Amino acid sequence: MPNTQHPLPPPLLVRRHEIIYKIRLSTLYHRKRERFFDIVDKAVSGLVLTTATAAVTSIFKGMENAEKSLAAITACLSLIPVVLTPAQKARHHNQLSQRYCQLLATCTQAGEDWTEAQCNQFSAQLVEISASEPTPLTALVADCQNELAISYNEGPAATLKWHHHLLKHLLDVRPAPTP
Repeated sequence: MPNTQHPLPPPLLVRRHEIIYKIRLSTLYHRKRERFFDIVDKAVSGLVLTTATAAVTSIFKGMENAEKSLAAITACLSLIPVVLTPAQKARHHNQLSQRYCQLLATCTQAGEDWTEAQCNQFSAQLVEISASEPTPLTALVADCQNELAISYNEGPAATLKWHHHLLKHLLDVRPAPTP
């Protein structure tokens, strides 16, 4: 009868799984944040370009009220990248995601038979990377946990309602745990 037990003692196997799970969760989270901020940056740039073009066009057509309104809209939209810095935030989340991917690659290279020292080393690297993270958004974390649960053929970790999906990148909304 073949030996179906994993070669690692249970505590090390559990720690290995927890470390790899946290790395995958963090990678997924930061990729989603990067994508969100990149979309916001491009959308705002497109809106500024559109309203600025419309304002210039209205100037040449002599439409005073439209000119003032479009100029005000352009000015307000132009403040978004300055105040919220979505491009900078997208780059920061990209860098975090890359660091987590590098750590996952190092963990993969170590194989499945980790020693206590390797578990400690990888755990310390995980803490080091996460120290430079902004505060995570709970609904977005839950969404990432649900995606990972599906990839592991498990049920969802939390139930996200429509408002959680709508606000998950903007506010820290807390979903109810799945019973």
